[in-house]
Amino acid sequence: QFGFKSHHSTDMCVYALKEIVRYYLSKSTPVFACFMDASKAFDKLNYFTLFEKLLKRKMPVLIIRIL
Repeated sequence: QFGFKSHHSTDMCVYALKEIVRYYLSKSTPVFACFMDASKAFDKLNYFTLFEKLLKRKMPVLIIRIL
């Protein structure tokens, strides 16, 4: 959401991400990341049908709630 806030830029986002990764790597903790561009993915979608299908395929509820 950095691109939609005043005085925030993608540079700030990249910096924050790098600092978070650096912190966890310094603690010898594995770091996992997922990047998704969903800007147009949900324009013309029936959410109920999508979530119902994801639940039937045993997608974790937490992931569905994030979507």
